[in-house]
Amino acid sequence: MRHITRNLAAAILISMLAPAVGLAQDGGVNVQLPLLDIQNLTVAKIINIDKAYTDQYGGNAPAPFRLYVPETGGVTPLYHTPEAGFDTLIQISFVTEDRKLVENIRFTPMTIGTGSLDERQQVMLQLMRDNVFKGFTDGYEDVNYVGARATKVNTYDAVEVLGIYTDPDFGKMYLRIVGILNPDSEDTVFAIANVASEQMSLPTPDDFDKTRGGYVLSKFEFLPKE
Repeated sequence: MRHITRNLAAAILISMLAPAVGLAQDGGVNVQLPLLDIQNLTVAKIINIDKAYTDQYGGNAPAPFRLYVPETGGVTPLYHTPEAGFDTLIQISFVTEDRKLVENIRFTPMTIGTGSLDERQQVMLQLMRDNVFKGFTDGYEDVNYVGARATKVNTYDAVEVLGIYTDPDFGKMYLRIVGILNPDSEDTVFAIANVASEQMSLPTPDDFDKTRGGYVLSKFEFLPKE
């Protein structure tokens, strides 16, 4: 699995650069929000996605977890709880004062069988690439699968799939799908993060870590099963 990172690093970098260049050419001067120094952010809210949460809002959380939501000036987090017919446990949308979408991130339960780390990462990669990425981007225009790589979410091993697509309402979007491996259980979660390129530019894949969704992932914690 580690070879995925090395072999695709150059291709990912080139592909991620393309939307930012295109915006500068096609949209003229556009004031964008800066990338964040996530080490110096203040926590605005802590959310436990556990039995108490699902009893109140619905959904099923076989692998309970905790999220830390950052406070950033001029950008407000909006919270979306489970809806009938959807597996997503929570979505956090970060919007400007005039309600323009900057980015969002959602978390959904899944199951990955036991085995070696390499085996679990390969299974996770196939699911994220062949099922989640294709399913999420179906119907959008200008879909570009950029690549995949092993990564870390806080202390947990994970796999991320990167891409780009065009949303009819928000324009060019950077897409990051992250499957997080629960070291203690087959039950786990994956996250889908979207960043509106009109609001923030991500020159490299590592710049996903400097977004609000990146901060949420950096603090992600599994909780003990109840």
